Amino acid sequence: MSFRNIAFVVVTLATPAALADANLSTSVTAPAAAVYAMGTYGVSVANIGNQNADNVVVTIDLPQTATNPIALMATVGSHPGCTRSGARITCALGQIRKNKSASVSMTASFPWSAAPLALVVKARTSSAESNLANNDVTRLLNLTTTNPSLAGPRNALHRACSGTNLTSFYECAIFPSSLTSFVETFEANHTITVASEPDVTGTWERDGSKLLLEYTYGGLPFGSFEGYGVSATCFEGLLFDDSNPEPVPTSVCLQ
Repeated sequence: MSFRNIAFVVVTLATPAALADANLSTSVTAPAAAVYAMGTYGVSVANIGNQNADNVVVTIDLPQTATNPIALMATVGSHPGCTRSGARITCALGQIRKNKSASVSMTASFPWSAAPLALVVKARTSSAESNLANNDVTRLLNLTTTNPSLAGPRNALHRACSGTNLTSFYECAIFPSSLTSFVETFEANHTITVASEPDVTGTWERDGSKLLLEYTYGGLPFGSFEGYGVSATCFEGLLFDDSNPEPVPTSVCLQ
């Protein structure tokens, strides 16, 4: 007898536990919000499994600063049915029946940051769930900047602070005692003058919504700034100073 023309079919049977599992699938919706603008962020949890999911809890971890002490890198508004402790929002969704979903939302605003800001969302149930691959979502925030109008001559308030691993002027603004400031003038010929520091000069340019500054001290280059519009009159970004190993979070606000 020849087996040459006999086909073999392998059938994989699902285990009873898998058939009885709940299966949570989490998604996050984020608005096209500008920096510092309040927007509504939604979290939806669907149970795509074959069993009801009991005692479902969602946690939303908000971005934090690199300051000491660590602070929240956001302004959080309402979050109905949820509680917040520090940088974590916790929402108890109760039971989600199979093929059903539940949603929560929160309002929040986020600052400009050179490093990505993200929401880290996790959903858990007390019911059996063998597949956790779609329970957790990390949503990077895509915040838009503005385009302040600038023509020289124009005075501007330059504020900055120093620290370790800082990526946003917001981290300075929440601890105002750390700020230093001076007034600079953006001249019509795109040079910079500083009345209080005659040895400090430089140049300014615009590139879309960005403000580009180059500074000299005593005629020698010593620093550069790339800022992004965060309001009708202000730019925020990082100043790279040759005398400082860490980038300096900086705000330049037109007066």
